[in-house]
Order: sequence, then C-alpha cells, then structure tokens
Amino acid sequence: MELKEYQKQAVARLIEKSRSLLEKPGHHFCVFKAPTGSGKTIMIAEYLKQITEESLGSFSYIWLSGYDLHTQSRKKLEAYLSDSLYTFSFLEEVQTSRLDENEVLFVNWHSLTKKDATTGEYSNVYMRDNEYERNLRTFVNNTRQEGRQIILIIDESHYHYWSEASQDLVQNVIAPKLTVEV
Repeated sequence: MELKEYQKQAVARLIEKSRSLLEKPGHHFCVFKAPTGSGKTIMIAEYLKQITEESLGSFSYIWLSGYDLHTQSRKKLEAYLSDSLYTFSFLEEVQTSRLDENEVLFVNWHSLTKKDATTGEYSNVYMRDNEYERNLRTFVNNTRQEGRQIILIIDESHYHYWSEASQDLVQNVIAPKLTVEV
C-alpha cells in the first residue's frame, strides 16, 4: 500500500518529534492527530516501520485500544507490516516473561483497568500478581531489564486515556519512554 503525500508528511513529522523526545531523559508524550478516515492506523504502521529502519533504539510496543478496536488494529498492522521484523501479540499469546524487541502487544484498555469494587485490586488475570509471573507488570519490567524501552501507543486516546485508572496503569505499571496518543 502506498501512502498518500499528506500521510507521508504526517509520519515524517511524527518520526522527527519521536526522535527528539527519545533522545531526552525521562518519559515523554506525543500527540498524533488526524481526522476520522485519514488512515491513522496505517500511518502508525508506517511510523513503526520507519522507527525500525532508522535504528532509533531497541523498543517493544504496547498498543492500547478500547473495546475490540485492538483486534482490528492488530489485523491492519499485521497486513501492513507482514514483511517486517515486527511480531504481534495479545496478552495471552506472550510466550516469555518479557516483550521481545519489535513486539507489538495489543491490549483492550477496559480489561486492564477494571478493579474489584470491594478490594480495589485489578480484576484482570494479566494485571494481578500470580505464581507464574504472567502479568503485564512482569512483562514490562523484564523487557526493561533486557535494555529495551517501551513505546506506548494509545489508540483513540481522547476516549480512555484521562481517567484515574488509566493514568495509574500508564504511570505506575507501563511507565513508557514515549507515549504516542492517537
């Protein structure tokens, strides 16, 4: 698929901004805004392709979306990046106790942030501590221990990102190097 000129320009600006932010210490945010129907998912796929080609660092990615949008996004990225170095997973498919380099983990935003009303503990099995250490916190920590940074991509960020539960998840569990709000 060939990107349109406006899409190429948007991706180039996002790469430039990301490059600048990734060179700085700490956690940074970047907002990627485009109108409905402009091809944001494909532009983000091209962005991922170019990050790898430019060797901006060693990264693993977490793609958060609401409801079932993460499944749809995965299908689009798998098709667009089929001949790339990327691998694509849902939480239940992670084979090790970490995220691999260039692995994109697709997660349903709502399933992660749900907590038990009585205990205040996360209700999703991949958010709770368990004897097998198969939870998001362990995956993220082990990924960092291997020297990889996390880039968080939040699809439709204007719907889900600003709640207290969401902020707690991002800041205290994922703690990415870069957050791209789409």
